[in-house]
Amino acid sequence: MMGQMDSGGMAMEHMDSGGTGMSGMSMPGMRMMPRMRAHMDSMMRMSPRQMQATMALHQGMMSQMMDGMGAEMRGMKMSSTPKWNALTDSVKQDLTDLANLKGQELSARMRGHADRVKRLLRTAGLPTTQPTIAVGRDGRTYLVDASRLLRGVPEREREAAPDFDLPTITGGRLSSGEPDG
Repeated sequence: MMGQMDSGGMAMEHMDSGGTGMSGMSMPGMRMMPRMRAHMDSMMRMSPRQMQATMALHQGMMSQMMDGMGAEMRGMKMSSTPKWNALTDSVKQDLTDLANLKGQELSARMRGHADRVKRLLRTAGLPTTQPTIAVGRDGRTYLVDASRLLRGVPEREREAAPDFDLPTITGGRLSSGEPDG
């Protein structure tokens, strides 16, 4: 379980040995994630006619999951980022548009929708969009709340992160030029 701590003026949350951040919490939105991944994989194997027949179920599942994620974020006093808002707005717009599409147009739009939903699921599994973990001198693990650390520092005065180009476990590369992975 996580409890807030303030150490030396730094905004941090302490993660007890049994806690694993958001993914370890028993919350409705998080519990839906594995089922939603399986559902999206299933949707991508469907014909356009099957997609149409399943659309009401899909919209209901998405609405329930997104409502749960929003409630979880509010419950943890997390604020959303402009990127998160843009992503959730895109997913909501997809749901409106998909209901009126048929045939290959539905299949094509569903592929883009599935990509956005998968990005939403990957991002939602993290306690923040860019988690920072630190270990204190006492050996405790902390989740650093960057928004509280930077409060009061004008954006133009913040130091930029260094560029990076790293290998991924799948054999590809991830660079600072492609932060969405």
